[in-house]
Amino acid sequence: METQKHRLDTDSFDLARRSALVAGLGIMKALLAVLALVGVVCAEDFTLTDGTEYKGARVSRVDPDGLVLTLVDGIAKVPFAKLSPALQKQYNYDPEAAQQFAAEKASKAAVASKQMQAQEAERQRQAADKKAVETLLASAIQAHLTISQITDDGFLAHGYVTETNGSNQKLQDDIYVVGPNEGLVDNAKIQAVIVPIGTKKFTTVLGAERTVAKFKLVSVGEADSPEPSRRGVSSTQRIGGG
Repeated sequence: METQKHRLDTDSFDLARRSALVAGLGIMKALLAVLALVGVVCAEDFTLTDGTEYKGARVSRVDPDGLVLTLVDGIAKVPFAKLSPALQKQYNYDPEAAQQFAAEKASKAAVASKQMQAQEAERQRQAADKKAVETLLASAIQAHLTISQITDDGFLAHGYVTETNGSNQKLQDDIYVVGPNEGLVDNAKIQAVIVPIGTKKFTTVLGAERTVAKFKLVSVGEADSPEPSRRGVSSTQRIGGG
């Protein structure tokens, strides 16, 4: 009975020892795997051909054109051209691969630079457009117009404008409005937002020279209120050729 008990104790001890050994081997393998993943590299001293020294540096990356060193105070890129022949051989330096790598890197940098320039140009264009719109709207006028004549690039019209205080001011003469005129016809009444842009000279059907105020059309819609009474526009005031 005692012999059987002694044998059981011995078997239990052997089993525990084997389990501990297996567990220890597992931990060792895990540590080795971690070390392999992180790529632990011993610190080295590098002396370049120009005399520059890097003490206690670790090689964190090997590029075709040089080594990336991790230093105590930062990171440095050392080209193979500044390393000794022995170090070049140690890190498998290939001049052709280095030249190709440098060309690709320069090409990518050029593309990135063009993209940045294009983005900056677009930003400036948008800023200029925004400023132009703000300037345009600052001088915009609410007008209630009757179209006298459709032209190639806009229309001739008369009517009245709404002042900032809400009162209506009748236009003393026809005005020339430049802008889209699709869907508009002679004698149509519209409500429009217009901006003054100078004057327009034209010749009437009778050959007379006329100069009227010129406006840019910002927006247009149907008239929502009757226009104050005004003498009808004579056909002799129409633009010649219209």
